[in-house]
Amino acid sequence: MKKEVNFIEHLEELRKRIIITGLAFVIFLGIGLIYVKNIYLFFMGDTHNKLLVLGPRDVVKVYFQLSSIIAVAGTIPIASWQFGYM
Repeated sequence: MKKEVNFIEHLEELRKRIIITGLAFVIFLGIGLIYVKNIYLFFMGDTHNKLLVLGPRDVVKVYFQLSSIIAVAGTIPIASWQFGYM
């Protein structure tokens, strides 16, 4: 038997789950930023090619893109777990 809750309680629960998901994203982004050089070298493999860089901003852009992809990939299971139980 489910407990009856009002609209405000639903919003509070949603807020809690969004905060947990956002914190997970920030944590995974931090992990991605720490290990971005290793991740980049892993993807480059044994090609011995260098990244085509047109300016200093491009290196930062590529590193943040890699870190963001890692963060999204790590956050998806947590977000689906959070919103699957709503």
